[in-house]
Amino acid sequence: MKILHIWNQAGTASIISKELNKRGIYSAVIQDKKHDTLGISKYYNDVTYTKIPFLLHALTASRLYDIIHLHDAYFMILPLKIIYPKKKIIIHYHGSLVRDNTLGNKRLILEKYVDKIILSTPDLLPFTYNSKPELILDMIDETLFKPRPRPMNGRALSCLKHTQTDHALRNRIINQGFTFHLETQGRNKRLIPYKDFPNYLNKFEFYIDMPIINNKIIYANSCTGLQAMSLGLKVISNDGSIKSSLPDKHKPEFVMERLIEIYKEIKKG
Repeated sequence: MKILHIWNQAGTASIISKELNKRGIYSAVIQDKKHDTLGISKYYNDVTYTKIPFLLHALTASRLYDIIHLHDAYFMILPLKIIYPKKKIIIHYHGSLVRDNTLGNKRLILEKYVDKIILSTPDLLPFTYNSKPELILDMIDETLFKPRPRPMNGRALSCLKHTQTDHALRNRIINQGFTFHLETQGRNKRLIPYKDFPNYLNKFEFYIDMPIINNKIIYANSCTGLQAMSLGLKVISNDGSIKSSLPDKHKPEFVMERLIEIYKEIKKG
């Protein structure tokens, strides 16, 4: 069985591909170089191409794989089905594409041509889909984000989501009864390369994982929050809980078991 991942939201494709290859299942990732701003694909030695070569290579390479696992890459569904009408396709949603309804009814139409819909966070479950989706939680690369000594300095970091403001976040933290020295990183702040992100996070004692997206409180932990847990930071979530270790349900040995079952079911079907 051979699996091709197209696009690489938050590095999920690279981590899945890495774990598949460890288990003897051949897998590769293709990413648009323009969207590898943090160097995630580069870190995992996955291939990146500029826009037109990316599209051409993705379509050409798909011929060699049993299953095409698209990570939010909805724009590949129709071309793949036209060129390879019997090809097995998964669409894997990671958040904004569904939450922001950027595609409207087009998303539901395109979903008719896929064999499986996968969601990465629980808050996506209530939305409407063309067929019943399955929740496969994000997993973290525990080799890169492994626990290490960290300072007990009272410093806290939060990466703001979309239109979330520094002021609103601070008020929410105060209302939760927490006090510490908070630093926030907005979307326009300097981007920190993926390989350097563990060292950056490790400067802080706390990570505030309280995203509010489209005026809705998100209770699922973000990818960054999970990375911080894996490092051993004290991660404070929207429900007021504090975790300083990665929950088992986000570890590769738990996530991969079900994902491989899905691949086998699709290939057999």
